[in-house]
Formats: sequence, structure tokens, C-alpha cells
Amino acid sequence: MAKFFRTSAVLMLFVGSLTTTKAEQVLFAFDDSAIPFQQGVKMQLVPYRTPLGDGMTSENLVIPLGKAGAPDSNGTNYYPGTVCEVNGELWMWYNGLGEDKTRSPRLCFAKSKDGYHWEKPDLGLVEYAGNKNNNLVDIGTAVSACIIFYEPDSNDASKRFKMVFEGKYGLFISVAYSADGIRWVESPNNPKTHIKFESAGGVKWHGAYYITGQGGLNWAPDGWRNLVTHVSYDFEKWTEVAALGFRRDSLPPRPTTSRGGNDGEQVHLGAGLWNRGNVILGFYGQWHGHPNNDLRWVSMDIGLLISHDALHYTEPVPDFRMVEAAESVPWFGPYAKALPINRAPALAQGQGFANVGKDTLFWFSLWGAPAEGIHVARWDRDRLGFLQAFVGEKMKPCIISAPLSTNGQTATVSINASGLDESNGLKVTLLDEQFRELPGYRSNECTSPETSGLRQRVKWGDKEEITTSHPIRIRVDFTGPSAREIKLYAIYLDTGK
Repeated sequence: MAKFFRTSAVLMLFVGSLTTTKAEQVLFAFDDSAIPFQQGVKMQLVPYRTPLGDGMTSENLVIPLGKAGAPDSNGTNYYPGTVCEVNGELWMWYNGLGEDKTRSPRLCFAKSKDGYHWEKPDLGLVEYAGNKNNNLVDIGTAVSACIIFYEPDSNDASKRFKMVFEGKYGLFISVAYSADGIRWVESPNNPKTHIKFESAGGVKWHGAYYITGQGGLNWAPDGWRNLVTHVSYDFEKWTEVAALGFRRDSLPPRPTTSRGGNDGEQVHLGAGLWNRGNVILGFYGQWHGHPNNDLRWVSMDIGLLISHDALHYTEPVPDFRMVEAAESVPWFGPYAKALPINRAPALAQGQGFANVGKDTLFWFSLWGAPAEGIHVARWDRDRLGFLQAFVGEKMKPCIISAPLSTNGQTATVSINASGLDESNGLKVTLLDEQFRELPGYRSNECTSPETSGLRQRVKWGDKEEITTSHPIRIRVDFTGPSAREIKLYAIYLDTGK
């Protein structure tokens, strides 16, 4: 145990490259609430890339099955698990199945510096196969799904880690607490709800905890799998009633065609969530049902959602596959003996995003158990989608943001873009809420960014800081003879120090 905590402390300096400034607002290209005014530009999402190549292959398998005798030797599954940034490291909680082949999953722990190379530390907490030399988390119960919040500034040190989990009480919300993330104590008041709910992700938003998943008693004619949300302000008292936030089944006046609960287009396990300060990103399971209601041939990809209130979600491009399934996987379940060995390709998302260096990372598993490991999808940092001009410069392709507050703090603007050079660029103008140009921040005074990059600072002459107590809008013009080659991925308004 001492070795484990010494390692964590040494790596605290790494935290700067992992976290997002709390005072930062991110205007993603696919967020038409943040960027409502658009002229002469088109939006496109970007599917994932593997670390070593394209397509879903073993190249993106980052946590394989454990060795013989390990508690995850017969199954290593992120269905769903959690990745948090802790003390400059990435910490992961995932499900393991051992060689005893029990159907009760065990909660395992791993950690990483870069998101690609993971260590399974010897925690020495829980006995398995006659010893405690393993990476099992001490929680005292089977855990089939866990959503974990890390709050280092919590007033109660014993609750710096908070977990919503499934297992002991079936598909009802239960919670547990921990001081260090590896020794957990259940709430004495579990379970918290009495309506079935399978969770996949969570976020703390404006002082409340939000958990997304599938379930509830929301009516859906083509199936019951929709994204629903439960809310709590103290982590103990949760809403029994779920809010319906996103659905993919046939809505009136379209006719319903479902032949059962496994048919049609549905939302599997809600969405894993990523709080980016002013917007929430979500990766959800795209359930593609089989017309004969045959569960064996259900396929699942992973799609993108956004939210501005943690309750209601929209899809920037309907049915776009951010992470596409490409492998058949072993089937399991109560009817496994009567079914074929393989079934349609399907993925399962969990709670886990991180910006690490130049990469945006997301972890997932194949949907099936015992799963053979945990995979990672990557993008260039914050390049999940882009805006690109489809008209020439004379037609003035441009965008204008919604009003943005700096809270009276000195702010800066940065651009995440490609295709910039000495002839083609992005000219930034600051406007007030009524669309009037601010003196000193006009497009003809904009001198930077001059080159492509993940985070290029905007300047007007030698000036880059903005000081105002009033809301501002950001206008960006695509300029140059080859302005159509420019791709704008994100704009950052940063009031952090």
C-alpha cells in the first residue's frame, strides 16, 4: 500500500496537462447554442482514431485480460466504469471476472499517466484466490456498474470520492463513499430509488449531481431504452422520478413499427458525460435493434450528445457514429447455450473522457461478457467536429457566438483550427450583446492567430487581454483565397489565472 500512495504523490506535477481551466468556456463547432449565427459554413463531426491506425482492432486495446489467477483473468469490462483525473494521474474503476467464473463482477482499479499504458497496482485489500496481491477495490459487494465523482475539496474528507453503483440492490440507485478511492463504505440508506435504472454517466452541474442511464417509467412506444436522468443535491436523496432527456424511437406522427423491446433505434445506457464548464458532452450507446426482435443481432455504436442544463440532450448530427463497432463479440446471458457463439458488433460506453497532452481520449468496451478488455478512442485535442466554409471569401463566411460573460474578469480568446497560413486565416471581432463592434477589437485589427494549432491565442495588434463587465459576442470570419480549407474546431474564452 505504501508503494501505491508514494507513486501517486510523485505524479502530481502531471495534472497541468490533464485538466481544463474551471473559468474556461468552450465553444465547440458542433454546438449551435454557443454559435447560433452562421453564414456560409458547414459543420462536420470527426470519427475517432485509434492510437496506431484506423478501424477497431487490437491496436486500441489498452487494458487486456488479467493474467491467470487474477480477478479479471476471465473478463475485463468497462460496462460501465469510470475514469477520473486524480493527483495528476488517470484512475480507472472497471469490472473484472475471475477464473471462478462467478457471474458477480468485482470492482477493479487501474491507473495511467497517459491513458494508453495502464498499471494494475497491488492494493492488498481484498482476498482473492487465497491472497490479497491484486487490484481489487474494497467495497464488500459485487458491483456491475459504477459512476464515480472525485471532489478533492470536499468538506468531508471521507467523501472525497462518491460512487453511484449497481449490484447488491439490482437496478436501483445505491451510493458509497471513500476517502482514497479504493476503500469504500456503503450508505446505510441504500437503495435510494425503487424504479429500475441502468446508469452510464454522471456530472455535477450547478451544485447538483446528475446521473444518466436507461429506465424509468417514461412512455416509449418502440422500446424502453431512452436517456433519462435522476438528480440529487446531497448524494443521499435522489429523485424517484426520472427526467426524459433524449430518445431515438419513432415519435408521432411517424408510425411505430416495433415488434418488441429489442427492436428499433434506442438509447443504450444513457450517456457518459464530460463537463466542459459551459457545456456538457455525452457519448451514448446507439442501439440498432433487429427487426425480428432478436437480441443476438442488436448492434451498437457510440454517438455524440450535448446539453446545456444536464437534463435535455441534442444530437448535433443524428445517428452519426463517433465510435463505430466493427467486431463480432461473444454472446452471453441466460440463453447463451441456445445461441450462436458470436453476434452483431456492439460497444458499451462508460464514464470516461480526458484531454491528455495533444489528445482527447475516451474509453469503452465491447458489449459482451466476459469481455476481453478495455479500448481507447482518440482524437486530436478537442477536435470532435469542425466548421468549414463552403463559399468563397467574397460571400463572407462567418460565425457569431451567443452572449458570453467574463464575470468582470480579464479574459483571453484562443482558437483551435487547422488550415491557417500567411494567406488564409480567421479574423476575430469582439461585439457587445447588441452586435456592435468593440473599439480596438475589430477584424482589421486582428493580427493573430497566424498558424494552425490546438490552442492559438487571438491578438489585436499587441493586445490580447479583454476587460469588460458586459457580455460579449465573438465573431469569426474565414478569410483568404483558400478559406474553404480552414477548419475551426473550437473557440476558448478563458478568464482563469
